[in-house]
Amino acid sequence: MDRVEMVVRDISPSRMDLFYDILLVEKEGSRALNIPIGEHEANNMALFMDDILTPRPMTYDTFQSILESFNIELVEIVINRFLDGNYFALAIFSDQNKQTKTIDIRPSDAINMAFRANAPIFASEQVLKDVSFNSDDYFNEQISQEDAPCSSADILSNNNIEAFGINMLKDLLKDAIAKEDYDTASILRDRIKEISSTQGFEC
Repeated sequence: MDRVEMVVRDISPSRMDLFYDILLVEKEGSRALNIPIGEHEANNMALFMDDILTPRPMTYDTFQSILESFNIELVEIVINRFLDGNYFALAIFSDQNKQTKTIDIRPSDAINMAFRANAPIFASEQVLKDVSFNSDDYFNEQISQEDAPCSSADILSNNNIEAFGINMLKDLLKDAIAKEDYDTASILRDRIKEISSTQGFEC
């Protein structure tokens, strides 16, 4: 299987409630994958990336300790398939006799385990051909959203609601509701529904 090494570059709230997006980018390139994962898995990932120690071992830390106690090594993980909107992954393990075993695993679990084991993360060339995008475009879009007006009133007064991404619009919707600005909230909600239906997401 042709594959490319990837690194985690970003964790951000997803368009889908209670999910987060993991941005994987080529270690030596600009192709990227956006993988939605659950809130629990994202929190575990963020804790590890930020070097935050918890009072008791988390599940992935415990699993890594078990592997080490039995002299089993996580050699690598591979994001190997994309089917019906879902990513699939493989984890390759090696024992003390260098015998290897490959198991099917969720990408969110695979990436968390790879962090603990300091194992490389790969994506198959086929997955990258099918669903990758340019990471430079992604970060440019993030920068443009950060530079945009930060209040719902600013959006309407500048008449540029079309330029805002769905995540920012959701934040502004919450802000408008909190301020009991229901006229603005209605406009924002309509725009969010429009984007969601276009991109195939449910509000």
